[in-house]
Amino acid sequence: MDSADFSSGVIVSGIARNPFEDKWYFSTASSKNTSEFRFTTTSYSFNYQLKDQGIGYPIYENFDPNSSVDFVTLSLPADRNYSFMVYPQGGPSFPVKIDIANIANGTNVSGCGLIDENLTIDCTGLNLSTNLRRLSGYAIYNSSLSEQNYTNFTIIGYLLESGDMVFSGATLPPNMSQFSPEGGSDIFNTTSGFYNMTVPGAALGANLILFATAAVNLSGTIKYYGGFRNITVGYSGTIPQLNFTLYPLMGSPSNLSTGLGGSGGSGGSSTVYTALKRINFVNETNDTVTGVFTEIMVDYSSVSGSGVSFSWMADAQNGYVELPLINQAGVARIEAFNMNYAPRKGKISKIDLDSSQAYNFTLKKFKPFNPENSSYNTNSINLSFFRSNSECSVPKPGSSCSAMSNTNVSNFNPLTVMMSGAKIDFEMKDPNSGIVVRYIDVDMLASGPPDAIFDPTANSSSSGSSLEEAWRFGSSGPEIYKKVLIGVPYNTTQINSSYTVRINITRFYDDENLNNSFWKQGVNSTSQLSGTDYEEYASDDYKEFINGTGVLCSTSDENLTSSLCYRDSSNGMLWFEIPHFSGIAPTVSASSSTTGPSSPDNDDNDNGGGGNGRGNNDNYFYIFNFLATNKQIEEGYTKSLAKKSMVRFKIGNETHSVGVIEVLTKSVKINVSSKPQQAVLTVGESKKFEVTGDKFYDVLVKLNGIANNRANLTIKKIHEEIKNETNQKKVEDRGEPSNNKSPEEKKEKTKTSLTGIWISLVVIVLIALGWYFSKRYRSSSESETGPLKEKTSGQKRNKKKN
Repeated sequence: MDSADFSSGVIVSGIARNPFEDKWYFSTASSKNTSEFRFTTTSYSFNYQLKDQGIGYPIYENFDPNSSVDFVTLSLPADRNYSFMVYPQGGPSFPVKIDIANIANGTNVSGCGLIDENLTIDCTGLNLSTNLRRLSGYAIYNSSLSEQNYTNFTIIGYLLESGDMVFSGATLPPNMSQFSPEGGSDIFNTTSGFYNMTVPGAALGANLILFATAAVNLSGTIKYYGGFRNITVGYSGTIPQLNFTLYPLMGSPSNLSTGLGGSGGSGGSSTVYTALKRINFVNETNDTVTGVFTEIMVDYSSVSGSGVSFSWMADAQNGYVELPLINQAGVARIEAFNMNYAPRKGKISKIDLDSSQAYNFTLKKFKPFNPENSSYNTNSINLSFFRSNSECSVPKPGSSCSAMSNTNVSNFNPLTVMMSGAKIDFEMKDPNSGIVVRYIDVDMLASGPPDAIFDPTANSSSSGSSLEEAWRFGSSGPEIYKKVLIGVPYNTTQINSSYTVRINITRFYDDENLNNSFWKQGVNSTSQLSGTDYEEYASDDYKEFINGTGVLCSTSDENLTSSLCYRDSSNGMLWFEIPHFSGIAPTVSASSSTTGPSSPDNDDNDNGGGGNGRGNNDNYFYIFNFLATNKQIEEGYTKSLAKKSMVRFKIGNETHSVGVIEVLTKSVKINVSSKPQQAVLTVGESKKFEVTGDKFYDVLVKLNGIANNRANLTIKKIHEEIKNETNQKKVEDRGEPSNNKSPEEKKEKTKTSLTGIWISLVVIVLIALGWYFSKRYRSSSESETGPLKEKTSGQKRNKKKN
């Protein structure tokens, strides 16, 4: 076989497929980015396990005590990080972890020396000394009792590995006191909950997760309790007392095997009877999926007497895992990988776990789908694969970047790509809508390619020189990619070169359901994204996506070198980069760059209708445009709006809007169209508007509050009969809500009241003269002397100014 030189690290060991050629290769250390890793020691032989830190599971391992070695040579992709576990046989007995980071760009090896450029790591001088230490404390399930009176009680130790990972199938040997020079046994007092046990200590520090479990007889019923603590045990020095608070365990009674490897490991094995939660892995027809590797994160950091968070790693070879889980929290994250299914991530709530029944976690075949239209033909979606590097990971990669292009999803087998072990760019394109989703730097070692959920039907509205289009995207796959490029088409006849285009993300959806949004712009704060999958959007790099500003689409940065959005005018495509892709609602907002009047209404004193927010001036004034769906406006659309921001919505087949003209300290001036009306709202005040030309109010606008120069408004569709129309209502229609002026406006009005009286007198005289001459010189223009018609009011006012 041939050897290959890849431009990015893609080979593991043995036979691999080059995805950019239809050939198979044998991995050699001479490959440019495949480094030879040699670990050597002279004082003892060892067994070993090498894990990829990015995907969690082992790449190489040797646990046969009869096949221990004093050196090992392994071939590795150079662009990944590793954790190398050493299990000494002829020397210290406790495993030691060595982290190997960033081989390709200058290796960083913790605790060892690098001999040469072939990555021979000499650890002969590494102090791997370990010692057996005593640890004691109490495990209490009910602090009000002087005696706990457990029917059984024990503590099980796990090794805490890189990335706060714990391998569920390998505990520390039970009763390690038997290995101490003094002999004896670990002590677990079932009456008081006191324990005194032996744990390993190491010169490099032994990082442990300890699980305390006990059974309690409550009125004849056995209940199982548990708790977790973490500790780093040194070779010497004082170890403080470590206490546990125990909580009810989820699941049903089951045997938990202990000992390295689960059974037959060092120190033998035993079983502990406790409560374990079973998680089954099934497909869409509820059949068992075997050969699943899973990572299950639990977060007990806020649980009293615990304060830990870590991830269980488990091989569900038989299609299920059983884990001890306390009832204080659900599963913060579960990720499942299988070569025949799309990878999936998710969360499991405490409610779903808090039963004795097994929980089914469903894996799906790779198939993008539309969340709202099950009949939509996603089989038409085409898949492409590209090299992942700075030249190819761009909106328009060259032909040399392509590894596999336009493969129909119905004919796609993920295994053909996964065999490469490559990091690639994976693209899905819907030829019907033109939408493109491209995952950048996908880790194909971890699993099959991620799937995608997207609604290809744009929700759009356009008027004059402004346009908005909204799409929804999502993925239930874990983050086995670096970032995502999304391409959406736009209408070049509606958005020409004079338009400014921005991308705004108005909401984030639940991972499992694109119909359920858990964060809305204008309703939730960016701080509420902390600790979620979306928290990176609140960082400086991406915050304009979600803070209402919108990310400006560059017309020249076609490789997104310094921009997050590129507008490809020649092909009518918008490309934008996002960090995470679970469920987003991006909105494309385009406005004419032509400058215009300082506000949508340039003549508030005109007696012919006031507050003209439509016509030619509307689109010049407003900078930020947002689109509310029919469902949102019916339920009540709440958003924080800055000055010159507008929300568009539909009532029936007509598009209407609410725009913010001015934001003051305690009030806001708004413009409601298409029946042009203006009003001033104070905090907590709401007003109703009629915009369809009938005898019913159609829109309610409420000012909830003002913060950071933004007005938090709720806009809601209503249908209420107009009764006893008051003078106040008439004033509102003219855009002059005189009884609800803000303090600032009242003060200004006081200063100008005398001037207003003189102006009024002059106007009365002019009206009288106008009436006299109109009677005398009646002509075909008579109809124009009455109140200005809505259709021409803006034009008439502009003529006056000229």
